Amino acid sequence: MASVLLYLPCTNAAEPLSRPNDTIPVSPDPSSDPTIAKEIASVLDPLVEQFANNRDAVGTAVAVSRNGKLIYARAIGYRDLSTADLAEPTTLFSIASVSKPITAIAVVKLVQDRKLGLDDRFIDVLELDPSANGNEEFDARIRAVTIRHLLNHTGGWDRNASYDPLGTSNRVRVCEHLNIAHEQLHPNHIVQYMLTKPLDFDAGTKHAYSNFGYCILGRVIEKVTGKTYEDYVTNEVLRPLGIQQMRLRADEPYDNEATAYTHTKENGEPIRGSFVECDHRSWPNKVVESHGGWLASAVDLSRLLAAFDSPTRMRILSPNAIKAMFSPPTGLPLVRDDGSPKPNFYGFGWDIWPAQNGFTAAHGGGACGMSAYISRSSSGFNWVVLTSTDAGFPTNTTSTALIRDGDQALAKVRINSRFDLFRIRYKADTQ
Repeated sequence: MASVLLYLPCTNAAEPLSRPNDTIPVSPDPSSDPTIAKEIASVLDPLVEQFANNRDAVGTAVAVSRNGKLIYARAIGYRDLSTADLAEPTTLFSIASVSKPITAIAVVKLVQDRKLGLDDRFIDVLELDPSANGNEEFDARIRAVTIRHLLNHTGGWDRNASYDPLGTSNRVRVCEHLNIAHEQLHPNHIVQYMLTKPLDFDAGTKHAYSNFGYCILGRVIEKVTGKTYEDYVTNEVLRPLGIQQMRLRADEPYDNEATAYTHTKENGEPIRGSFVECDHRSWPNKVVESHGGWLASAVDLSRLLAAFDSPTRMRILSPNAIKAMFSPPTGLPLVRDDGSPKPNFYGFGWDIWPAQNGFTAAHGGGACGMSAYISRSSSGFNWVVLTSTDAGFPTNTTSTALIRDGDQALAKVRINSRFDLFRIRYKADTQ
């Protein structure tokens, strides 16, 4: 399963940093039930440590849940090299495009609450007049783009055919076009700019991954609720699920935030064990919020995934809403151009891989100094894999390979159905 990435700029301008020692520290087992914990750790720890070492990541956090219960949480390496602070399962990592399922959940909740319709046209919801100010370049096909199209990435924008306006060089283009300083850039400016650009295809006729589509969905949430995107998602999605720590990136790093690192390079090749910090704060944080701006811990995201394990008990979405989220997009053939079946499709904020015993729902994210992957595996296990270093050494170190091997290892372990690190170690208050 391929991760979906959000690319942000890297920088090698800072002084290189190295690890304090050759041995990468591992967080202690958080369980008070060593018998069960040791059996799970005995099969997962070697795989996770190999993943972190092969990836040469400064910090890594992995968590696994099943049937609404957290059964494994481990961190490897450092939260910050300059202070030698260690990473923990509760350390906040940038998750980039793994923010999209969170935005999709918020939108689906608004649809469920009848405050928004899937087939509402975004241009009507936002009350935009694209022909105002003498805009003669407006592509009338944009009027047909709906909320459903934006959720499914079928809105008509294809970054491979034209470009992604959220990419750094294209953000500069937006600022120049609107004659604003980059410190002033807001998602509304990007929407305004893109109304002067043609679609790459008719809405609903093709799937093409679009950061811009999820940028629009953030504006839709704000328009419909009268609240900021962050306030609505925090209070109506995260807190009811017991997620207290997760937040959008701010102007200054949080105390528990993992520093993002990329490898220094020599002749274009990464140097193992040598790192520089990435700059994620040279642009306003608002620009990336709804498509790639969240910070989360492995425990945070495990709680989010676990909430879907029992649809009838899900606190914020109904079983029907959940079913819609994981259903194929309407109107698109589930076959390739040559007639062979597609192995996957994109639902509402999730990449879905049908299987004999159900499906796997996953999403990935990547940027300078980080990688993130979440998976609700058809095996029944939910996985979170986070790093604070981009994939400088990607060979045989993918998150999906770790999950595949981990699923196979866990299938041989007899796990007590009552064992739950959420209850033992990571309790949370819910509203």
